[in-house]
Amino acid sequence: MTTEKKGWFAFAVILGIFGVLTATLQLSSRDKLYQLALDREASSFAPNLSNLQKSVEEDFLEEDLLFMDLAMENLIHSENDYLEEIALRSLEIQEVIGVFAFDRKGELIELPTNSTRQAANSSRTKQLKEKPYDYLLSQGKPFSILYPIGEEAEMGFLELLIKTAPLLAERNAIEEEILEQGLWAFAIGAGLLFLIFRILLTRLLRSERDLLVKSINLKKANLRLSQACKTAGVGAVTAHLMHALKSPLMGLKNLKLDSGERMEATEENLRATTRKIENLITQTLNTLKECDLNDESYSFEAKEVLNLAANQFNSEESGTRVSVIESPCSLQTIDNLKANLILPILHNLIQNSLDSGPDVKVFLLVELKNESLSICVRDNGSGIPLEMKKNLFKPIQSQKENGSGIGLAICKELADRANATIKLDKSTDKGTSFSIAFSVV
Repeated sequence: MTTEKKGWFAFAVILGIFGVLTATLQLSSRDKLYQLALDREASSFAPNLSNLQKSVEEDFLEEDLLFMDLAMENLIHSENDYLEEIALRSLEIQEVIGVFAFDRKGELIELPTNSTRQAANSSRTKQLKEKPYDYLLSQGKPFSILYPIGEEAEMGFLELLIKTAPLLAERNAIEEEILEQGLWAFAIGAGLLFLIFRILLTRLLRSERDLLVKSINLKKANLRLSQACKTAGVGAVTAHLMHALKSPLMGLKNLKLDSGERMEATEENLRATTRKIENLITQTLNTLKECDLNDESYSFEAKEVLNLAANQFNSEESGTRVSVIESPCSLQTIDNLKANLILPILHNLIQNSLDSGPDVKVFLLVELKNESLSICVRDNGSGIPLEMKKNLFKPIQSQKENGSGIGLAICKELADRANATIKLDKSTDKGTSFSIAFSVV
């Protein structure tokens, strides 16, 4: 699914949620308004009943005084007489279509006006001690309003039954008004949401296109950079081969073809030099192949790498001039990419040490320092001259016969390709120590 489709889908979901919220608010508002309308209708009859109550009390008071003067106390009006009279007069109110009366205990009082309609439940009268009236509107029944008569319902209760037609008309008008307002609110809100969403989506799509273009350009730049790095790595390995071949080639150039008894020794020298050249070329080709594949497909133990480097210089004729010192870190693994780049570095460092004197010995050691694996190349030679230390890893004029002066510069380039660092740890008249450090996972 594209970004634009996802965006429109999200907009539809948001619009749906907005519609649900709008409908919920409208329904809540409709119920509250309708409840207010019923409450207003119920409270509108309270003044009429209050006036009727006062009128009945005044009329009955005059009659009761007259009965007392005539010593006819048995004719004095009771509370039920008051309640019945108020009920009968409440029928004169235009909207009233029925009346029921209840005594203080909530018992129904028989009235000549009682209709076939069902009276209120007596339980409703108990709630009126805390409220001025109670109303109830049921489907298919008149609007019922229950009022207390007298202070704290001392006379009883009256239930007025009101016509529902005006209430239903008002409810329909409220529903129509709420529906119209809801539709307008939803339409305006949806329009604003669409406008805002459209602007944001347009900006997002523009940013996505710009990001896609930048990603393509970055990918091309990374490809060019990768090719440049690979070319630099191949160049460094090739430069190492050229540098390493110089010594055996010079040996071949200076080799004199003797006859007689020394002919066999000469042939052996030729074969040894040829094997050395062949090994250098094979090693270089393998390194170039690993660099081209750029795949960490296997690994070496650190001591294996050191032994491979040492075996290139140890032979039966020359003896053991390069020794590998065992250490707890010898079993640390090195991936094939790093190993094939570190081997030429070790070759150059060992060759430089051995060229410094016929009695020089070289020692190879692996150490673990600050979560980095460090391969140390130490010798017991006479050290590096002070003037060479300043530009040690830069191409300089070599002080060795037939030297090119670029060996350590090639080592630095190879170390960079292997994400490693090479440095001179120390150099005195008692020996020199180099280290090649790289991180281990």
